[in-house]
Amino acid sequence: MKKALVSIAVLTILLASSTFAQELPNPGILPDHPLYPVKTFLEKVRLWLTFDPEARARFHAFLAEQRLAELNTTLAQGKYQYALRLREEYERELNESENETEKAFGLGRNATALLEHVCDMTYKHISVLERVLSKAPEAARPGLERAINASIHGHEKCLERVEEILNRTNDTLKRRSCTSDADCLNISVWCPQSFGRELRCFIPDNKTTGICMCLPKWNKTRINCTDDSECRGLVCPAILGNDTAICLNGRCVCGARWEIRNRTELRERFREEFGEEFTNRTENITERIRERVEAEIKIRRKS
Repeated sequence: MKKALVSIAVLTILLASSTFAQELPNPGILPDHPLYPVKTFLEKVRLWLTFDPEARARFHAFLAEQRLAELNTTLAQGKYQYALRLREEYERELNESENETEKAFGLGRNATALLEHVCDMTYKHISVLERVLSKAPEAARPGLERAINASIHGHEKCLERVEEILNRTNDTLKRRSCTSDADCLNISVWCPQSFGRELRCFIPDNKTTGICMCLPKWNKTRINCTDDSECRGLVCPAILGNDTAICLNGRCVCGARWEIRNRTELRERFREEFGEEFTNRTENITERIRERVEAEIKIRRKS
């Protein structure tokens, strides 16, 4: 028991760091406050009165951040008795947000703005929790790993949906011919700048006309490299988790910061905690994204 309390105390110091706090909203009333039941009751009332799945998904995402912020603050204040409940509620709100997002797309809604928001939020949570986990004592890691797992799962689902939409976007764009980038400006398709994309006219070699495509934005097209320092000019879309330009097999590619740092150590812990199925799923999605990025770099270089 004493050892556990010491571990929690160390974790408290880590969670109370200013960097962590800056990335979370103000939690407001905490679980030990007499009015906290009123706060949660009003949250439920708002959900009862919200019927649109897109609005419900966004509100569940907001509640997930609230629970994570409450967890951070209660631990910083030494109120350890609330940690387990808040972590479980955080995971539940993430799952509910995911379910409502799927409902919105199932109804044919253009919920791309919601998708960007969820991707951004879950990526931020992974980044924050991974930094804490890398310094946490062994006894405090299982709970943090479960929270990271929930965020990774939500981020994976978001990336899968992004991939589906972008594939449909480029299928639509293949029917639009162009001679310059200006010909692609007024097309009503989803090509989000926040995901590092922009509408461009891709003209093959020895051709005068091409087709509009939703391509990644790079500051540099050079892809040959010998070390990471030569890739600093590569602009990587942070929402996709690819916020770190690295040199991989002699080429500059975008990598995930939370995955690159302590990559082997993290995956070993996830394998022990969640089994091969989780590890394989994560590796497959990460590899798919990396292959797509490398393919798009080749297209951009040819253009």
